[in-house]
Amino acid sequence: FKKPSEDEEEWQDLIICGSETPEYDQCQQALLEDSRKPIAAVADSEKNFVKTLDYLPGRSSDDPLDMRVAQAQISTVASGEQEQQEISPLVPVVQKCTSLLSRGVPVPFSVIRLQLPSSVDDPDLIQALSSCAVLVRGNFYLQSRLCSGLDSELIQARTLMLYLLHTDGQLQRKGIEAVYSESDVVTSEWIHQILQQVALRRRHGWTTRLADNVTFMAQFFEQTQLHNQYWERVGNKLDDKLDIYRCNILE
Repeated sequence: FKKPSEDEEEWQDLIICGSETPEYDQCQQALLEDSRKPIAAVADSEKNFVKTLDYLPGRSSDDPLDMRVAQAQISTVASGEQEQQEISPLVPVVQKCTSLLSRGVPVPFSVIRLQLPSSVDDPDLIQALSSCAVLVRGNFYLQSRLCSGLDSELIQARTLMLYLLHTDGQLQRKGIEAVYSESDVVTSEWIHQILQQVALRRRHGWTTRLADNVTFMAQFFEQTQLHNQYWERVGNKLDDKLDIYRCNILE
C-alpha cells in the first residue's frame, strides 16, 4: 500500500526487455509473445561462469557496470544453403529465471528452484541465473540492464542502490538524490520508483525486502564469493559516487 506521504509520487512499472544482444532477445521472448529471436547457450564451465559475472578484464561494453552475459555457444551445422543452430538446453532455464525476476523485486533461490523441474540441477540453475541476475545478500535480483525504460545512467543508479543494499543492508534516499542532483535523467521520481521495487521503506531508511539468505550463502559458498568479487569491482568503479552518497547521509 502507499503511505499518505507517497500519494503524489508517480509510480511507473518496470518491465523486461532484451538488449541488442541475442542473449537478451531470448530473455525478452520469455515475456513478449511476439519475440522469436533465440539466444545462445549459457556456458557450463566454471571459467565461463566467472565470465558471466564479469570478473575478468577485456570488457567490450560501453557501460562499466554491465555484467557480461555468457558468450554464445551455438554449433552451426551447414546443410546446403541452410544452417541449423543447436541451442543449449539451458536456454529455457534462463527464460524462466528472467520471467520470475521480471518484477524487479528480490527472489530467493528456493522459490526459483520450486518453479523449475528436478531435471535441472542446482549448478545449472545457478549458471543460468548468472546470465540474468545479481546476488544481493543471498537473494537474486534482475540485472539492471534487463529493465526496460532505463538508459545507462538509470542502470547505473539502480546498480548503485543494489550495491548499497548488498554492502550496507540499507540506503538513504537523500544520499542517492545527492549523487544525481545534477542529472536530468535520474530524477527523484525515478529514484523513488526503483526504490519501491528493490527495497522497503523503514523509519531509518530503505532496507532489503528480504532477510539475508544465509542458507543459500552457506550452501553455495563458492558462487557467493564470486558474486561478492563482482560487487567489490562495482564499488571500485562507483567510488566517486559513493563518496558523495556517504557525505550526504552524514549531514
